[in-house]
Amino acid sequence: MDIIVSGTNISLGVSLKTHIEELLIAKIKRYFDHAVSAHVVISRRHGATFVTEIVVNDGTGRGTIIRGDGEDYDAYHSADLAVARVEKQLRRYNKKLKNWHKKRGLKENFAAIKRILPMPEHYELDTVDSYEEAAQENNFIAPEVVSEAPITVGTMAVSDAIMKLELLNTEAILFINEETACVNLVYKKGVSIAWVETTLKAS
Repeated sequence: MDIIVSGTNISLGVSLKTHIEELLIAKIKRYFDHAVSAHVVISRRHGATFVTEIVVNDGTGRGTIIRGDGEDYDAYHSADLAVARVEKQLRRYNKKLKNWHKKRGLKENFAAIKRILPMPEHYELDTVDSYEEAAQENNFIAPEVVSEAPITVGTMAVSDAIMKLELLNTEAILFINEETACVNLVYKKGVSIAWVETTLKAS
């Protein structure tokens, strides 16, 4: 597994890097022998506490990213907290993944493109009902795509989509509902999770 440990505006000693690498390998290998990479970034918050952020690619081919963070006045303890959170998520995800594989059988996935567009200036949710209206108000015509990347729209249960939403720490998950074979969407709405169920068949 490829592990990259780096510091943001701080210098990391060999001992700390070795500690993190050995700890990550020991914990991750317990759940995913095929995990392909981990990126660890340590920074200093206001010159006081150390903040450790870890991102792990689980290597299952589902595009799942496991995240964990820790903060403490001691750099080693900060890293230990982040690794512990990663391990907790991996343990929960691994259990869910095993159950999911048992019940899912062969499910079809669909290719899609994720595009990110710039937001028109002065866009206010209280006064503008849509992106198109905001674009018209600001003479925002034919926006250029900021980024574009292929994604896989998987077939899964709603509970699995919610789990993936939490693990990826993302805002939304587009998926095919395994019960209805229709396009569904789950997304974060404040402290809650919203579920959009359509009647649009995937095929």
